[in-house]
Amino acid sequence: MLNAAVEAARAGEAGLGFAVVADEVRNLAQRCAQAAKDTADLIEESITRSHEGKSQLNRVGAALQSITESAGLVKTLVGEVKLGSEQQEQGIQQVARAITQMETVTQATAASAEESAASSEELSAQSESLRAIVGELTRMVGGTASGIQPKGLNRGNRSPGQYRENVRVEQLV
Repeated sequence: MLNAAVEAARAGEAGLGFAVVADEVRNLAQRCAQAAKDTADLIEESITRSHEGKSQLNRVGAALQSITESAGLVKTLVGEVKLGSEQQEQGIQQVARAITQMETVTQATAASAEESAASSEELSAQSESLRAIVGELTRMVGGTASGIQPKGLNRGNRSPGQYRENVRVEQLV
């Protein structure tokens, strides 16, 4: 370019048009050089951003992998909790059945106790009735009016048959 400007200056007025063209060519060359430099800078920036994007993509991939692993762990834990809950439910059902059985046994025991109390009262009434009958028999056979004579008393003036009857009645009481 410098050579073109020098040649235009030597040519004088005839080279003036040539100088203008040479000047424009120089400006165009400078703009091309600047555009090439800007393009190279943009390419370098794109490469840098591409590397950064790749790095971020790798981090996102690692994060997704970690999330997937954590989700698997959570799934396992949820399964274990479910199993524990099912076992607990079975235990509660067993306790409920045991309580029901205990309630049944308690009711049966209460019914037996009521029956025993009623039987005891009946036996007590029958015993009192029997005592009254024995007392009456004892008076009839020759005993005292107050009730049964104690064992081992002398026969007194009673016959052996009367004495044996009195002893049998005393043994019943």
